Amino acid sequence: MLRLYNNGARKFALNGIGALGCTPFAINSLAKKTGSRNGCTCAEKVNEAVQFFNHELILLVEHFNIHYPKAKFIYLNYFGIGSSDPVLKERKVINKSCCPLNGLGLCNTAASPCPDRKTYLFWDSFHLTEAASVLIVKRYYNSQLQSDSYPIDIKRLAELKL
Repeated sequence: MLRLYNNGARKFALNGIGALGCTPFAINSLAKKTGSRNGCTCAEKVNEAVQFFNHELILLVEHFNIHYPKAKFIYLNYFGIGSSDPVLKERKVINKSCCPLNGLGLCNTAASPCPDRKTYLFWDSFHLTEAASVLIVKRYYNSQLQSDSYPIDIKRLAELKL
């Protein structure tokens, strides 16, 4: 960050981490560990760790905004948006990947993905589909809730004259 700042960068958006405990990988790992068959329960201990990290990232944004007054830093609340957006929750398939997986939980490139990608939340065991990502990015740019970004959203960051 300091190198970017020293080379003239003045606007920074720091992206928080999403609900890693609710990825298909985490859900399936938890189901194997507990013997659960419902396949929809998030690994809450993982999400607690993510929320701790995100809280510390907000404190870092505040620190940077105090110590670099000629720049502006914002926090993007991936966890909050992904957990609260009703459009994301409307996805029909939230605990399985759209594509057949290889042994690492990534897409098997030799297999065909699901026919309707807009009904899936996750592309593979870790990554959101493009449709889900677009919804999150729109809220990053123009926050619908005050908690979507802190202290301002990307649209207002872009409008700042620094």
